[in-house]
Amino acid sequence: MTLVSNDPMWWPLINSYRLFSYFLVASFAVVVYDWALIFGQELELIWRQRWSHMTILYLSVRYAGLPYAVAVVLVNLPSVSITNAVSNIMYFALNWMTLVITVILCCELPSCNTFMILT
Repeated sequence: MTLVSNDPMWWPLINSYRLFSYFLVASFAVVVYDWALIFGQELELIWRQRWSHMTILYLSVRYAGLPYAVAVVLVNLPSVSITNAVSNIMYFALNWMTLVITVILCCELPSCNTFMILT
């Protein structure tokens, strides 16, 4: 049974969750819209050219972001019910994907070398 509280103390928190969920959906829509707009150029300039390390790096960063965005939206929307097993899987996937993207994006930065040595 769901407990519904009508205590005014919770209203600011409920409002912030609602605004946050609007922001998540809007940002996900912008990411998908950008992907759809650029896909034609990407097909011509990336997929049909000779593959290099930069091509693989670009594609890994580009396409790791889409499932990451979907997972973030699903985890943070309060209206989407997720079982404990799926929640644990998404939690570990998000953490590992964050780590992998961080390492990919900053492997050449001097400040990141300290991060990579510590981990």
